[in-house]
Order: sequence, then structure tokens, then C-alpha cells
Amino acid sequence: MKRIFLIGGSIILLLAVIVAVFLSQNKNRSAEEYPMLINAKPFSPEGEKIKLGIADATATKDTLTLNLTLSGIDLDGNVSNFDHLVCDPLINTSENVKKTFKYREVIQGEPLQVTYIYQLQGNNYPTLNVDMDWTIGPCDTALNESNVTPVAEPLLTNYHFTFTVPVY
Repeated sequence: MKRIFLIGGSIILLLAVIVAVFLSQNKNRSAEEYPMLINAKPFSPEGEKIKLGIADATATKDTLTLNLTLSGIDLDGNVSNFDHLVCDPLINTSENVKKTFKYREVIQGEPLQVTYIYQLQGNNYPTLNVDMDWTIGPCDTALNESNVTPVAEPLLTNYHFTFTVPVY
């Protein structure tokens, strides 16, 4: 009887470990696991020093969360400099899903960690095929059409990402 309990307990423990490993692998996908294409287009020598990347991307029926990295740019610790130089990504999907910008968080460091969250409507797909353009500066109202000629500031760089995000 004691032997049956030991075997049964071992089987349960083994199953628990397998389930934990499976869940951790599906929740913590690394960027290398995404089928991703990246095309960088620097517009200036300063833009060549800037590196953009994707640390992680996740989606649910209602949200798309992008954890991005940015290095090679000095913001002097000022978030208003970030708002001026770093444009919010332009997101398009192959699937007919409405995307609405909801939230952005910037964590200082090298590289900068930038999280963007988009609200999704009409997402009933198992995956999202994403095209994302992320442009570095300037990104403010000075670029809007008006009767005033804006100060000429060249764009630094643009990265175009193509990747697939599983929907959980």
C-alpha cells in the first residue's frame, strides 16, 4: 500500500512539473521565438547609432502588449525629450482588428524599456500578424500642417518589424 502511494505521488509530482514548465514556456516567450523580420532605415549618422528591438509581444482577445527596447539615444533623463523624439509605433495587422492606443510606460536604463498597450476590438483570431513601424524623432505637433514653417529637424531612424503574436 505504501508503495502505491509513493508511485502515485511521484506521478502527480512529475505531471505538476511538466505542466509548470509548459506554462512558463508559453508565458515567457523570448524575442528569438517570434517569426520576425526587421528592416532598419537610418536617416542620419546619429540614427545609425540607435537600435530598436522587441523584448516581448503578447495578445489576448482584448489587448496587444508590446515590450520594446531602445538604445543609442540620450534623453538626459527627461520624459518630455522622449515624447519629442520617440514616435508611438504605427501598428497594422493582416487580421481585421481595430487597434486603439491605450497606454505607454518608459523605464529608464540601457536599453530603455518601453511598453505600449493597445486595446483590440474584433479579435477572434488565434494569432495576429503584425506590421509595426517605429520612428525616432522628431514626433510632435511641429510636423503637423499649418501656416507656420516648422523648424527643420531630420528624422533619425525608422525600424519596420513584421512578426506574429499568439493570442492567449
